[in-house]
Amino acid sequence: MKNTGKMFVWKLNSFTLIELLVVISIIAVLAAMLLPALQKARESAKDIACRNNLRTYHSLMIQYVNDYRGYYPQWMGETYCWSRQLGELYLNHKYNGSDYTVIRSKVFHCPGGVISQQYPQNPRGYAMNAYVAGSDAYYSGTEQPAGLTDVNQRDVPFQNNAQMMLVADFALDGEETFFGGKAANCEYLYRWHGKRIINRHHRKINYVVKNGSVMQSGKRNDGTTGDIGLNIIWFIADRTRYMKNNVTCSF
Repeated sequence: MKNTGKMFVWKLNSFTLIELLVVISIIAVLAAMLLPALQKARESAKDIACRNNLRTYHSLMIQYVNDYRGYYPQWMGETYCWSRQLGELYLNHKYNGSDYTVIRSKVFHCPGGVISQQYPQNPRGYAMNAYVAGSDAYYSGTEQPAGLTDVNQRDVPFQNNAQMMLVADFALDGEETFFGGKAANCEYLYRWHGKRIINRHHRKINYVVKNGSVMQSGKRNDGTTGDIGLNIIWFIADRTRYMKNNVTCSF
C-alpha cells in the first residue's frame, strides 16, 4: 500500500505544465462543442414558453367571447386596449386612471423578447390583430372598413375564418413595450406593421389563431413594412377574398 501511494505521488509530481495545458485545451474544446447545443436548448425552452403564453391569451379571449355574445375584445378607441380588457376582467389587474405602470406583472412578456429598461415592470411582447379587434382601419384599397364586418366574432360563416391570427410576437424597435396602454402604444398589429411582427424563435413568428392553434411563420426579412409573415392570415375580406402575406388571395 505504501509503494502504491508513493508511486501515485511520484506521478502527480511529474505532471508537466504541457500536460496540464493539453487537458485544459481538451476541456475548452468540449465546452465549445457543447455551447451551441446548450444555446439551442435554451432557445427551444423560450419557444415553448412563448407558445404556452399564446395558448393562455387564447383561453382568456375565449372567456371574453363567451361573456360578450361571441365577440373578441374589441378596439374601443385610444384608452381601452385588449391587454387591459383581459387584465381587468380575468387577471385581477387594477388600473389607476391613465397610470398604466401600477401593474407589476410579466404575464404579457415573451421569454424570447428584450425587455425595455423603460418598462421593466410590465413588459409586453405580443400584439393583437387589429382587424379581429374590429379596428376601423381599411382592409384594402376598397371603401370597406374592418369595423363594418363580422370578423371580430368567433363564429363567422367565412372560409378560413378560424385561421385568422389573433395574437402574435411583437416588438417596437427591437424591444418590448408595456401592456395596458392605449392603442397608440402599439397594442395592435396591421398589415403594414412588418417591422413590428418579430421572428425571434428560430427565426420564426409565433402566433395563435381563432381556433386556438399556435402556429409559426417565416418572414421574407426584406425590411419592408409589408413583411408581415408568409403564412399568417390577417383578415377575411368577404366570402371570396382574404389577406395573406400582404396579398389579397381568392378562395
